Amino acid sequence: MKVLFVTTSYPADENDPRGIHVHRLARSLVAEGIDVRVVAPETRHSSVSGLDGVVIDRRKYWFGSGPRIAEGLGGIAPNIRRRPWTAVQVPTLSAALARGVMANRDWADVIHAHWLYPAGLMATAVARQTPVVVTSHGGDLNRMGNRGFTAWMVKRVLRRADRTVAVSEALRHRLIDVGGNERRTRFLPLGVELERAQRADTTTWIEDDDSLKIVFVGSLIPRKAPLVLVAALGQVRDAGLPARAAFLGDGDLAGEVEQLATTEDIRIRLVGNVPPDDVRSWLASSDVMVLPSLSEGRPVAIMEAMAAGLPVVASDIGGVRELVTADTGLLVPAGDPTGLAQALMMLAGDADLRDRLGSAGRSRIGDLGLTATSVALSHRHLYEEVLEEARQ
Repeated sequence: MKVLFVTTSYPADENDPRGIHVHRLARSLVAEGIDVRVVAPETRHSSVSGLDGVVIDRRKYWFGSGPRIAEGLGGIAPNIRRRPWTAVQVPTLSAALARGVMANRDWADVIHAHWLYPAGLMATAVARQTPVVVTSHGGDLNRMGNRGFTAWMVKRVLRRADRTVAVSEALRHRLIDVGGNERRTRFLPLGVELERAQRADTTTWIEDDDSLKIVFVGSLIPRKAPLVLVAALGQVRDAGLPARAAFLGDGDLAGEVEQLATTEDIRIRLVGNVPPDDVRSWLASSDVMVLPSLSEGRPVAIMEAMAAGLPVVASDIGGVRELVTADTGLLVPAGDPTGLAQALMMLAGDADLRDRLGSAGRSRIGDLGLTATSVALSHRHLYEEVLEEARQ
C-alpha cells in the first residue's frame, strides 16, 4: 500500500520537533510495510529528502526573504498573529501543497492530509479519484470552526473527504457538530513509542537537590498557558515547598515567562526547542509533567509523559480528560494557578503517590492501544476500508 501524507508541519531533520507526531505516525506505518511519501513545505534550514524510510517531497512556496509562515512555532495561525503580513503566503503555500498532491496522486493508493486547512482543503480539491483521509489535530478546528470563510472551508473538507479523523473523542463530536458525517468521521488517536521511552537517558537536570522537578513540554504561546505554571510555582514556593521547572519549547511568551520568574524569584529553566530524544530524557529525569493549556486536541506530550512513567498535572479540557484519570494524574481547571499549585503541592509531598500515578499512566498507554504499532495498524485498517469503498 502507498500512502501520501500532506502536511504543513514536518521535521526538517531528525532533531527538529515540528510536526514530529506526524512523522512518528509515518515512521510507524513504514515499519508495518506501508510505503509513505510526504508532501511538506520547503524550509530554509537543513531539509532532508528522506527520514526513517519516509520519502519527503519538499515544496517551495515563497521566494522572498524574511519569515516563512510554515516555519514558525505553533502553526500557521499564531504565525499570522505574530506577523500579519505573512498572511500573503497562505495562497502560495496552499498552491504549493496542491502541486505536490497533483505530482504524487497517481503514485498513491490513499492521500492522508493532516490538518483541515490548508492541507485538507487542497488534498480534497485535487485528489481526483484517489481516496482522501483528513486528520484534524484539534488546533485547526479550535481556530477555524465557526467563523465565516473558515467555517465554509471546514464544511467543504468534511463534505469531500472520504474519511475525517479526529485525534480525540471530544474532537470527533465537535467535527460532527460543525457538519461532519457521523459514519465517515472517526476517532483514531496518535500513539507513542514505548521502547524509545524506556531507553531514554536520565541526565538532563543540572541541579541535584530535593526540589520537585517539573517539566513543561510545548510552545510558549498563550494557548499553552505557560504563565499559569509560573504563577502556580510562586504559590508553591510561598508554601515553603522547593520546586523548579524546565520549559521545553519556545514562543512569543518566552520573554514574559522569564521576566515573571525573575521578578518573583521563581526557579525555572528555559531550555528552548530540543530534539525529540532529548524530550524523552527530560521526561525520564523529572518528577511531574505539567500542561496547563487552555485548549488541546489529544496532547502527544501527555502521552509521552505517561509512557515515561511520569505523573501528569493538566487542564481539565477536551481530549486531555480522555487520557488523564484519577489513577494517572491530576486534572485542574484551565487558567487556574491556585488549582495547579494545590495539585503540585500534593505531589511534592508524596513520592509514593507520584510513583503510583506514573506506573498507572504507563499501563494506561498500553490499555488504550496508544502504542505506535497499535495506532499504525488502526490507520492501515482505515486505509483499507476507504480503498475497498472506492472499488465498489
